[in-house]
Amino acid sequence: MVEVLIVFVGLTLWSEKVPNDCGVKAILPRVVHQHTATMDVVPHVQDHQAALVFPADSLVSHREWEPADLPTDPGFKFVLLDGEQVRFLTHGAANEPARLDGLKLPKLEEQLCPGKTLRAEFQAPYSGAAAVIALPQGAVHACLSVPAESQGRLDTQVKLQTDGTLVIAAITPNGTKELTLRPRQPSGRIELMVANLPASFFGEERIADNERAVLSHANAYYAMIGASGDADCPLKIRDWWDQLDPVGIPLCGTGMFPALRSTSMAGNATLPIDPSISTTGADFECSNNQWP
Repeated sequence: MVEVLIVFVGLTLWSEKVPNDCGVKAILPRVVHQHTATMDVVPHVQDHQAALVFPADSLVSHREWEPADLPTDPGFKFVLLDGEQVRFLTHGAANEPARLDGLKLPKLEEQLCPGKTLRAEFQAPYSGAAAVIALPQGAVHACLSVPAESQGRLDTQVKLQTDGTLVIAAITPNGTKELTLRPRQPSGRIELMVANLPASFFGEERIADNERAVLSHANAYYAMIGASGDADCPLKIRDWWDQLDPVGIPLCGTGMFPALRSTSMAGNATLPIDPSISTTGADFECSNNQWP
C-alpha cells in the first residue's frame, strides 16, 4: 500500500450536511469579480483560483486535463478547477470512512452566524463552486500552518491508502477528466495540494484586484451562507481565531509549507507557496472553514 497526503489550502468549506447530497464534501467557492451584479457570486473579494498542485515527477498520465508548470517552481505542475466534481480513486484499498467529527475549524452556522444556511449556489449541483471534492473515505483533520509573514492559517489534511497510484477523476458538463499520480520515490508517498488561493499564485493578474485585496477573504464564507453585517454574525472569524485553543491541532509539517518566504525549493520542501500572495492569502482569513 502507498500513503497519500492531500492538503486543502485556502478558501474551502467542509460539510457532511449538504441538503440532498450526503457524505463529506469540500466545497471551494468561486471567487471571481464579475461586471454584472447577477453574476457576482462572491463580490468585492480578491479574485481566487482553484487548482490541483502536485510534483511534476509524480505525474503518470493525464486525460482531458493539461497540466501546466507552476510559475513559482517548474518542479511542480497544476491543473485549474472550474466547476468540476472530483473524486479520489484508490483501487479498492481499505480506508476508513471520512468523518468531520472533531474537525477543529470555525463552524459558520453553529459558532459564527446562527440560523444561516448554505445558499442554493453552494448546494447540489453547486453552481457557485469552483470545485467540489467528494470524500467518502480518508482520515480528515485540521492542521496549523504558521508562516513567518502572518498569524497562521488552518488547512485540512486528508490521509489515504492506495494500491500503487492515485487517480483523480473529475466529472464536468463536457465529460470526464483524469490525472494519475505516483510516489516521487519508490518508498515515498503521493502528495497533492487542493488550493483555492489568490489568482496571483498561478501567475494570473485579474482586473481591479487591488481595490478588493484589502477586504477580508472571510467575506467569501459569509457570502456562501447569505450572511451580512454584525447582526448575522455576532462572532467574526477574526474573533474565533483570537480565541482559538491550538491544543489538539497538529502543525501541518515542516516539509509541507516552509517555502512561503522563498520561491525556490529548499531542504525537504514539497509544495511551495508564492510569497507574492498578499498576507490575507496566507493567514487565518484564508483558512478552511466548516458548515454548519
